Amino acid sequence: MKLIDPLVDPTAHGGSEADAFHVVIPSMPGYGFSGKPTTTGWNPERIARAYAELMTRLGYPKYLAQGGDWGSIVVNFMGVQRPKGLLGIHTNMPEVIPKEVDAAIWSGNELPAGLSPEERKACEQVRENKFAYAFMMGTRPQTLTGLVDSPVGLAAFMIDHDWKSHDLIARIFAGADEGLSRDDILDNVTLFWLTNTAISAARLYWENTVAGTSFFAAKGVELPTACSVFPDEMFEAPKSWAEKAYPNLIHFNTLPKGGHFAAWEQPAYMTAEIRMAFKLLREAASA
Repeated sequence: MKLIDPLVDPTAHGGSEADAFHVVIPSMPGYGFSGKPTTTGWNPERIARAYAELMTRLGYPKYLAQGGDWGSIVVNFMGVQRPKGLLGIHTNMPEVIPKEVDAAIWSGNELPAGLSPEERKACEQVRENKFAYAFMMGTRPQTLTGLVDSPVGLAAFMIDHDWKSHDLIARIFAGADEGLSRDDILDNVTLFWLTNTAISAARLYWENTVAGTSFFAAKGVELPTACSVFPDEMFEAPKSWAEKAYPNLIHFNTLPKGGHFAAWEQPAYMTAEIRMAFKLLREAASA
């Protein structure tokens, strides 16, 4: 929400008129104010197709797609599916890990030989996160009844997402000024509580597990792609992997600050990255 005004009215926020564009922000099925799926099959690939259909029905003949967290997985699949009108994608959670490396990370097996220091660091960062929350939601989402029975239980579960985000939130509640406020954090929990979407949102992890989709493995996107890497993301995507995962990579930048929820934590950096990425993507499409 912090990005909407700067993106649609850039001249009021340090940008130029040429930076302006329409912003369409759909809630994923089961999240926020979207409906809760009543059938199985709503995995990221299906959501990607639904988003493309949405843009068609809204009357946009050409558009760009941006995403982080689950949104990144969705826009990567949009990049694979290449629906009519999609000119390119921007992700702040680049999905770049080679499949054989990704398999070794999750299995606990020895990593392949020949990795650079940056690539090995990325592997270790993924392993350090452990993703207990994701495994719970990915296997038994309907049993997490505490998330819809207690707002304190919901808050505790949401705050303990990944250790870097957890540490950031702890610092915020201790009085630090790092882009988030206590109200930001409580607003996020409240949205899930009032819409009763904690479990319906958790089901996306189960759908992803059933579909066999890796969070971070390269998906095979060939459309023009822009990547923004934030230092406190789940892992810092190496440029060497990004260049292989996205053969039409037109922008790659590592930011000085920010984590997994960059649009929430560091809206100024994220706004600048989206403006630059979309400028380059539009130029690439018109070349």
